[in-house]
Amino acid sequence: MRFHTLLYPLLSLTTLMCAQEINQTEIETQITQAMSELHVPGVAIGIIVDGKVELCKCFGYKDLEKQLNVTPDTQFAIGSGSKPFATFVLSRLAEEGKLHWDDRVIKHYPEMRLDNEYTTSHMTIKDVASHQSGMPRHDGSWYNMDYTSHEIVSKLPHLPSKGELRSEFIYNNIMYTALGCLTEKVTGKSWPASVDEYVFKPLKMTHSNFSIDEMQKSSDHAKPYFLWGETNIEIPFRNVTSIGPAGAINSTLSDMIQWLKAQMGLVPSLISTSSLQEMHRPHVPCSVLLSSYPTSNDLLMESYGLGWFTQVYRGHYNVFHAGNVDGFSSLVSMLPLDKIGVVVMCNQNASPLPYLVASSIFDTLLGIEKKELTAYAKMIDARNMLVDADAEKKLCQVADTSPSHKVEEFVGTYSHPGYGLVEIDSVAGRLVATFNRFALPLDHWHYDVFKVSNQATESAFHGVKVAFGTSTGGAIESISVPLEPMLADIVFKRMANQKLKDPKFLQCFVGKYLIENSPIEVGVELKGDLLSVQLPGMSPYALLPEGESGFTIAELPGVKVQYHEDEKQMVDEIMIVQPNGTFKALKQP
Repeated sequence: MRFHTLLYPLLSLTTLMCAQEINQTEIETQITQAMSELHVPGVAIGIIVDGKVELCKCFGYKDLEKQLNVTPDTQFAIGSGSKPFATFVLSRLAEEGKLHWDDRVIKHYPEMRLDNEYTTSHMTIKDVASHQSGMPRHDGSWYNMDYTSHEIVSKLPHLPSKGELRSEFIYNNIMYTALGCLTEKVTGKSWPASVDEYVFKPLKMTHSNFSIDEMQKSSDHAKPYFLWGETNIEIPFRNVTSIGPAGAINSTLSDMIQWLKAQMGLVPSLISTSSLQEMHRPHVPCSVLLSSYPTSNDLLMESYGLGWFTQVYRGHYNVFHAGNVDGFSSLVSMLPLDKIGVVVMCNQNASPLPYLVASSIFDTLLGIEKKELTAYAKMIDARNMLVDADAEKKLCQVADTSPSHKVEEFVGTYSHPGYGLVEIDSVAGRLVATFNRFALPLDHWHYDVFKVSNQATESAFHGVKVAFGTSTGGAIESISVPLEPMLADIVFKRMANQKLKDPKFLQCFVGKYLIENSPIEVGVELKGDLLSVQLPGMSPYALLPEGESGFTIAELPGVKVQYHEDEKQMVDEIMIVQPNGTFKALKQP
């Protein structure tokens, strides 16, 4: 499953042996051609060469309906382009002696915990900033919800890791959210306040902010669009304020040029060269952009620094970071040894244009042969990464099967401690799952597996399979959903029917039960809102509600108790499900 807030897979750019005189007309032609071919509504682009701003220009529309032009002060969401701001602030705090990159995270943020004690106790700030925590993304645990940053981080102990600490590069938004929380612990102020202090105010980035709500209050902001076929459809703004450093910043071309200057070392009073180089140097190899083994000499040694990707492109050193959040794509890319920098922002979801344009510009400035990238850019475009429905049916679907239960028996609330709730409802005889406030209609796939319909308004979930699981007694007890591609399906357990906590309903359980075909008697009592069962020769055991019509016994993990209601909705029998068999007990008059 692909969330819109994922980093868009993109290659990158180049560097310069000696800066050539910029041909602005040629570059503008390249931009407008790319916009036309990729159907991008609006673009803002800045170019710095050898310390001088050579281009600061906007193209197209920030609002297609009203035909309003993009301006240098039009606000765009920059998504994951926010991550370098996080490491910049941490670098400044390191220069002030308030922390060290090799400090363990729990030294400054003791509340932070992962799913294993070793990583929790040994993970350093540098490990997190270079995506070496071993924790996969788990974006579904926070996406489209109103959790605070600390609430998002508090989910980590319930989210399974993939690898060991420092074993591999795994890009992660939640861990960058944690860096913002750590910064708050060190400074005693909010993460936005620290960015204001160390970046926005000294660079006079007066039109940048951290909230989609604040962005929309501006009279000069871009609308977000999703390309469907060759038509741009306006989509809702996505509120990602709570993930802060991972992707919440909104900015303008005028402001981002100032940011680019600082990253290129043109504001030496703001940060030291050594700090910039520490952020810009490779810290861990990664294969997020290409295959793990190079396929050509054009792109080599892709790595991650501290908040920046690095690579060698056609013999030149490249430092860059892309960003993508619903309806917006951005890129900041530098050739530090050649003194070239580019910033590109556009208002189209998962657009390859920033990469395409920046690559073309760098090749022009470097005076090297241009690569034909448009076809490749379209090939990797997220719009075209759709499953062939007919092929999938032939390969993956078992024909002529039916669900094992009636539609209404799947209805219920399913829970996971890290991912929250999935509500399954029946609407006009069709199952609908509600997850993270998205309503997702389900189509039967095969057996007890359903598939999110392509009619769902949230395209990130199209085609996702939802598999229902049953207990040994035949009751629906769980759903499994592939929400984290690096791991096994996430399992949501069915929550107890609320009436199983209602003393008025539980009263009908009280009495004596006779195990079928035996003289053994079982007693059930009610104390407060908790039932207990008395099995022969044993102490009473508390019955803990589970699922739609059952209970568990904490002291006997392998034993469950289910019940049956008669036509008057009165309990007339219970089933004691044990590893060695199921025993039916009939209620006595």
